[in-house]
Amino acid sequence: MFYEAAITTSASTTEAAALFTTLRIDKGIIHQVEIMYPPGVDASTSVQIYFHGNQIFPTNSNANFASGGETISFREFYPVETAP
Repeated sequence: MFYEAAITTSASTTEAAALFTTLRIDKGIIHQVEIMYPPGVDASTSVQIYFHGNQIFPTNSNANFASGGETISFREFYPVETAP
């Protein structure tokens, strides 16, 4: 299965008032993660991925993915044994 979520963030969004998006997934294995930043977005826009309240990507807590005009892509093997 493939899941996709388009997230629109305004330039005035701050870390203190972070935007949260929920993507409901079924049981299975997360094999691939891709985070696409469109051209014109600077590295001040960041992403953290959580599952059941725990940060899973990037693995180190309080870190985040940030980029501008690029795609962050990585292979993974993360079992999802219960749907959120």
